[in-house]
Amino acid sequence: TGKLACEYLAERGPEGLRWAMAGRSMEKLANVCNSLPEASRGVQLLQVDITDEQRVREIAGKTKVIINFAGTPYYDKALPVVAACADTGCCYIDITGEVPLMKVSADRYDARARETGALVIHACGYDSIPFDIGAFLAAREMRVRHGIGCARIRSYVEDSLGGVSGGTLATAIELLDKGADIDGWQAANQPYGLVPPGSPQGPDVGDGGEVGALPRYIEEEGFWATPSVMSAVNAKVVRRSNA
Repeated sequence: TGKLACEYLAERGPEGLRWAMAGRSMEKLANVCNSLPEASRGVQLLQVDITDEQRVREIAGKTKVIINFAGTPYYDKALPVVAACADTGCCYIDITGEVPLMKVSADRYDARARETGALVIHACGYDSIPFDIGAFLAAREMRVRHGIGCARIRSYVEDSLGGVSGGTLATAIELLDKGADIDGWQAANQPYGLVPPGSPQGPDVGDGGEVGALPRYIEEEGFWATPSVMSAVNAKVVRRSNA
């Protein structure tokens, strides 16, 4: 996924964009760099290991945004980078769908990030951008057209391209294996597990809405539906944004 992101920046990044690639292996970074369009092959390569706190902070202190693709899983790799960004005011983005990681990240670093102005945004991949932004746009349009908020928002996914990556499968297996040994695991079992402390909670008792574990015919829409395997992540992210 990181390689795809680099290809996207190389091919579609705005004029004047300054970016670099960072990772543990300079050889692997060079291989990715050499596969990019010729105009981007001079991009700076930075060697860094997340166990080297000083090096991570050095890099965070010299850039405006770090986009982290080093997961599989994220829960044992992302927090040192989040900590460095929160301390230095560097914004942080990743594509994790790991609810325990998001919970611990917010509990530990939200206050510091607010002090320094760092934006820390998890779940910026397919989980949960379409659902989080979609819910925001729907709620905004409801207020514009009718002057009221939404009592309920549903998101449906029909046929789509792509599939589940090996990294996603490996992460799911790892999290299931570790279970309650992972910090923040309780949040994964609570519909409002990601909302900030003290925030009001709604009526939801699960993440699938009115659709149960089995397929159900949705009268208002005229089709059958079943909960997405990622609804337990996406719904919690939307609730946190709404809070």
